[in-house]
Amino acid sequence: VRPKDAIPAAEGQPPVDRVARKEVYKAPKRKREKTWPKAEEHASKEGTSQVPYATETCPPHPGFLRGLCIRCGELSEGGAEQKKESISLRYLHSDLELDKEYAQNLKKQEAQRLVAQKKLSLVFDLDHTLLNSSRLLDITGDDMPLLDAILEKEEADAKEDKDSGGKPKSLFFLDFMQMWTKVRPGCRNLLVQASKYFDMHVYTMGERKYALEMAKLIDPDGSLFGDHIVSKCDSTSSTVKDLDVLIGSEKSVLILDDSPRVWHKHRCNVMEMERYHFFPSSLKHFGIKGQCLLHRHKDEDPDCGPLSSVLKMLIDIHSEYFAHDDP
Repeated sequence: VRPKDAIPAAEGQPPVDRVARKEVYKAPKRKREKTWPKAEEHASKEGTSQVPYATETCPPHPGFLRGLCIRCGELSEGGAEQKKESISLRYLHSDLELDKEYAQNLKKQEAQRLVAQKKLSLVFDLDHTLLNSSRLLDITGDDMPLLDAILEKEEADAKEDKDSGGKPKSLFFLDFMQMWTKVRPGCRNLLVQASKYFDMHVYTMGERKYALEMAKLIDPDGSLFGDHIVSKCDSTSSTVKDLDVLIGSEKSVLILDDSPRVWHKHRCNVMEMERYHFFPSSLKHFGIKGQCLLHRHKDEDPDCGPLSSVLKMLIDIHSEYFAHDDP
């Protein structure tokens, strides 16, 4: 029974006597068209992603959230066949699964939306591409004075540049994770400038907790990536990266990664990045002899280093892509 101020009168009829008639309100049935949802009905808002809700009838079901159809609310029957025909988008919601055909339709519409905005999709790897991390256990006693000196210098630089907003920190110690992280020089400028031309995503084979914390360091307010952060547990494989979990067309996606080999089906989309080895554990991981940047008491140049160079390439690729009337 609805509250008395919630029972509407039927269109063209006098107001209902709500005191005399307390009855269950039943919404009038509406005819639904059997068409896929229009792009504008599910298009992502600026900086966020929305779960698409269609207006057509079921079946087929476009997808399920926590076992309920995102369109009609019917309970999922489950089973191996349904799992085979669906794809999980756990980075958007831990319990979201979309029908593969429906997901492909969304990918096309999302690509069309981005092209209309003169944008492409850009996927960033994290480790050795945008930053370098090291466990505290891998940091030696000889390393600590070097790290402390960098922290002190960054604090001093921040105070000197206080009036202009200060230089962003690049070295962080995450106590709760017992981890040191160094953001690659030029990273912030690359992300800010690239966001003008690309819809950006993070895709890492690290754990989700790690991915979210790293994203906070390079995108503190979430304005650049939003919830477009894919980790190992969100991927279809723990050892391979795949564009099937991203809403976007493969034809309009660029990938920046230091390990093209993990993109088995999409190597042609990958721009291989020079690896960033700031900590000694990074060189050890890849079996590389020599000194890391920390031990060499130097770092990459933010103005003419690898990230600065790749930004120029990205802008050129974007310009070339949209130089044609029908990209």
